Amino acid sequence: MRQSGHYTREAWWVIWLVAVHFVVVIAHGTAHLVLGIVPPPLDSAFITFVIGLLPLIALPFVLRGSRAAMVILTFAFAAAWLYGMANHFIIEGADHVAGLDHGAWPAIFTVTGILLLLLEAAGTVLAVWIFWRASKAHTQPASAGEAPLTMPR
Repeated sequence: MRQSGHYTREAWWVIWLVAVHFVVVIAHGTAHLVLGIVPPPLDSAFITFVIGLLPLIALPFVLRGSRAAMVILTFAFAAAWLYGMANHFIIEGADHVAGLDHGAWPAIFTVTGILLLLLEAAGTVLAVWIFWRASKAHTQPASAGEAPLTMPR
C-alpha cells in the first residue's frame, strides 16, 4: 500500500480507521467499567483480542501489502460489527443501549456504541473495496494517471 515511498490514499484511510476505532474502543470500554457492565470472561477475551488488539496487530502488515493481514483486518472489523450490533442493539441484556439510565456515562456508552458500528462497517467495506481494486488492478492495466494498488502475497 505504498507508492514511491509514500502511503496510498487507501493506506491512510486504513490507518485512520484503525486509530479512531482504537480510541473509541477505549472510550466505550471505559463507559462499560464506569457503568458496571462487565462482560463474561469469554466475551471479554473476544472484545480485548478481536475488537481491541487485532486491528492494531494487522495494521503494519496490511501497510506492507499483506493479503492475509487484510483478511484478518476484514474479519476483525466484521466480527466486531456483528458482536456490537447483537449485544448493544438486538439482544436484551445489561449492555443493550435501550436499557440504560439517563446521564453522561450512559450517553457516552450509547454514542461510542453507535460510532463503533459505523467505524466497523466502514472498515469492512473499505477492506472489501481494497481487495476488489487490487484484483481489478491485476486483471486490467491502470488508467492514465491512476496508480495501481498492488497487494503482493
